[in-house]
Amino acid sequence: MITGDCRILNAFYLNGVVHYVFQSDFSSTNFTGINYNRLNVTTLVNTSFSFGQTGFDFAFPSIASYAINENDPTVAVCFLSSSATIFPETRVVICDENGNWSDDVLIKKGNNFVDAFAFEGFVRWGDYSGIAYRKNNAIPEVWLSGCYGSTQTLFSVNYKCFETWIAQLSDTPLNAEQEFEANSAVVYPNPVVDFYSVDFTLSNKEKVSITLTDVAGNPVKTLFNGDLKAGKNLLTFNKNALSSGLYVLKISTQTKVVHTAKLIVN
Repeated sequence: MITGDCRILNAFYLNGVVHYVFQSDFSSTNFTGINYNRLNVTTLVNTSFSFGQTGFDFAFPSIASYAINENDPTVAVCFLSSSATIFPETRVVICDENGNWSDDVLIKKGNNFVDAFAFEGFVRWGDYSGIAYRKNNAIPEVWLSGCYGSTQTLFSVNYKCFETWIAQLSDTPLNAEQEFEANSAVVYPNPVVDFYSVDFTLSNKEKVSITLTDVAGNPVKTLFNGDLKAGKNLLTFNKNALSSGLYVLKISTQTKVVHTAKLIVN
C-alpha cells in the first residue's frame, strides 16, 4: 500500500527537545508504522520509538504535546490506518515519558474503500493529518484532524475519495451519566471570565440540582438546588470562589442526569 516516503511529517519543540514523527517500515514486516523521535538539541542525542501492527499500515502521522507542563515529554500522535480488513480510518495513540505506548484509539472509522486518483495510475488512500495542543488547560487536551474512507466521489468521476474528520481529545473522565437527554442545554460563555449562564429546557416542573465537580469527580460547589418550571430555564452564576481550571457542570433532576458539560474558568 502506498504510504509515501520517510520524510519528517510533523514536529514541535519543547524544553530543549524536538519531537518529530514520520512513517517507516515496522519491524521488517512490509507494513508501515509510526516512527517517533526525541532529539535533544544540546547533546544531539536522538531517541526513537516505533509503533505499529503486523497486517496494518499506519501512516501520515502528526504529533503534539499531551502534558500540562514542559517537563513532561508525553505526546499524542494522530495517524491514519488501513488494512485488508478495514477501510481507511483515523486513530490516535499516546507515548509517555518512558516511551511506553498506550492502546491506539479509533477517532473516525472509514465507511468505504478509497480509489481516488486511480486514473493517474496510483491510489492515494489517505493524506496528511494534523494535531494541535490546547494551551492553559487543566488537563492534557489536543484537537486533531484526519482522513477516512468516504462514499463521496472525486470531481465528476466515480472514484471514492476520503473526507476529513475533526475531533477533540482530552483526559476528562467519562461515565454512563454523561449520556444526557436535554439537547437544548447550553453553558456560556465558556471559558468563563466573570459570569456564566446555564440555559436549558425541562419537559415538566422538576426539582433540579446544578453542581460543579473537578475532573476527577470530586464535589466542588452546588450552584442551585430547587424547583424549576417546565419549559425554558435560564440561570446565571458568578465565578467568584472558583479557581482557574477545568470543571464538570452537571444538571440533575431527582431521577436522572439531564446534562453534563465541561466548564473552563479563566
